[in-house]
Amino acid sequence: MFVSTNPKPLDAPNVFPLMPCGPQSRDTVTLGCLAVDFTPSSLTFSWTQGANSLENITQYPSILKNDKYLGISQVEVSRQDWDAKKPFQCVANHLGERTTSPPFTKQDVLFRSPNLTTSFSLDEEKQQASFYCFAKDFSPRTHEIIWQKVGSEKASILDETSVFSEGRNDTNGAKLYSAASLLTVNPTELTSGATFTCVFKGKGVNNTDVLEKANATYKEESSGEVTLTCSVKDFFPEEVFVAWLVDDDVVDSKYKTSTTSPVEKEGSYLVYSQLTLTDDQWKQSGVVYSCAVYHESITNSTRSIVRSIGFSTADKNNLVNLNLNISEKSCVCLCVCVSSTGSLEEDHMANTALTFIFLFIMTLLFTVGTTLSKVNLKEVKLLQSQH
Repeated sequence: MFVSTNPKPLDAPNVFPLMPCGPQSRDTVTLGCLAVDFTPSSLTFSWTQGANSLENITQYPSILKNDKYLGISQVEVSRQDWDAKKPFQCVANHLGERTTSPPFTKQDVLFRSPNLTTSFSLDEEKQQASFYCFAKDFSPRTHEIIWQKVGSEKASILDETSVFSEGRNDTNGAKLYSAASLLTVNPTELTSGATFTCVFKGKGVNNTDVLEKANATYKEESSGEVTLTCSVKDFFPEEVFVAWLVDDDVVDSKYKTSTTSPVEKEGSYLVYSQLTLTDDQWKQSGVVYSCAVYHESITNSTRSIVRSIGFSTADKNNLVNLNLNISEKSCVCLCVCVSSTGSLEEDHMANTALTFIFLFIMTLLFTVGTTLSKVNLKEVKLLQSQH
């Protein structure tokens, strides 16, 4: 009697090189090789540099995944050869067949310093002051953001948070990165002229240190420019859309905007967006500036929520509370700043409005703050709660 069995399929591997991303400080560089989707599991690796076979090879046992195998190998090569952009190749030997990776060499690294901007906000109800620092479009991704108080060794820091967004490709295909930092301090630090410096530390050519600095100063006179900051915190999942509006129309090229990508922090996400205005744009009578936040937890039909306050409606306190209760679950939430030249213009021409929005949608907490880099700020707090 003959027993017929079906032979197991034989699949050749697909081979991919793995290269280090950041700057290397050792005398050797570790290169990797990944072989995937092969059967059976028997496979060996070899490495070449030009016509020369390499040693110092490490091979790990094959791993079964979805009825096929995955193999990994690494090799230590001379940093001098790697920096000289000599070509390397990985070879996967499987059932007598050789699958060779394309030659790969050290890639050119783009070095670009960030566009560094800062802004300031004051919340008297919470007894805290916040300084924002935005580092936009830098490369490589290695960086650190720290804060320094000018003329003082230590400040009364209540909280410090830094976020980082994944890189984006510019028009030339180069990958650029962005980051943001939020410093919260005690208002007692805010004597007139108190200056906090945002220091960006990055890497330049030949692994040299790159330092960029920008000051955020609490002053009692107008700075000539207004920066609105919209911060959206503690949402999940990460897909979110933030837009700036002027009188219900999306801002055009006359306005400068900047938005980070969503960044994960302790199981939820946060994102920052800025709109920078000239004094002339801000002082236009009756113009409404809005930060609109859209998220998938907002269901059913879409509607808008708008609350605003101007010089003519603000009282003499620096903080005005506007309460807003929403019974429906569907909403588009707008934080709004209004520039007004009403009856109080003579006494308050130097004042501007600072608007914060706290949005509670279902179990999702949005904190949307609009920040002005002005002084003697009028503040507006918009509260939305979900019942």
